[in-house]
Amino acid sequence: MSFLVMLLLPAVSLVWLGCQGKTAPTSAYPAPGTSPDYGLVANFKGNLNPTPDPTNQTNSHLYEIGAPGNVVVSPGLWSVVNNFTQTNEHGVTYEFGNMTIAGGGPDGSGDNACFVAGYVNDTADGTYPSIELQGILDVTPPHFSVPAGQVSGYNMSFFTGVQFYYNIKPDDTAAARYFYVATTQEAELSSGGTCTATTGCYNYFGYTFTSTTNGWVQFSSTFADLTTSYGFIPTPPTLTGVNLEEVMALLFEEGDANGGKSVNVDFGVDDIYFY
Repeated sequence: MSFLVMLLLPAVSLVWLGCQGKTAPTSAYPAPGTSPDYGLVANFKGNLNPTPDPTNQTNSHLYEIGAPGNVVVSPGLWSVVNNFTQTNEHGVTYEFGNMTIAGGGPDGSGDNACFVAGYVNDTADGTYPSIELQGILDVTPPHFSVPAGQVSGYNMSFFTGVQFYYNIKPDDTAAARYFYVATTQEAELSSGGTCTATTGCYNYFGYTFTSTTNGWVQFSSTFADLTTSYGFIPTPPTLTGVNLEEVMALLFEEGDANGGKSVNVDFGVDDIYFY
């Protein structure tokens, strides 16, 4: 399943918390146990659960309203999506990216983090190639009734925001870097969404990164501060209401936004939480 995003978002007020100690957000979780962290989305080291998850899996104890046991039913995987693997008019592959889970996370002790590296050859031909780290939250939660053919989204309406550590390395030359929350209204029909060519697709709620970080920094934003940028405006027009109940994936994406240059992609992500 690909949730390709194709246009720029304006910068919004995502808070830069700087390099600091790792502190999990706190909330009053009406959750089924006490030992796992129910706000953790993914930390790429088995999520510290009593029975460790795969390192590239969304936390199996992530809280979800209305789900049996109040946790995700079918936690999805984190992976790199290469949307344009074909060659361009010059015979050059548009893009290629790899995901590696390895030591080197933000706490400085060698803990695992997720690293994405690759290249994008953008020839300004309207294709918008990009490398995309995609995290599926709940694959097919049976507790959420949806029309035939539509993918049931993860319900994150218990939470009000998201935070994560991000490391955009100095050799990363991408001109366009984004964080997105992909929702059903903005995903195309082939991916289980509801948007059409008439309404427009991929106008996800998100944030634009404007520079490299040159090290791990922590970002935090309320969902309400993430915005869409063009075309069809979903209902409601903010990441509230039904949009919070139909979240398909979290996306980190880099490319040149049809700028016509070849760029290097090299970034890391770790300790993703809802709060």
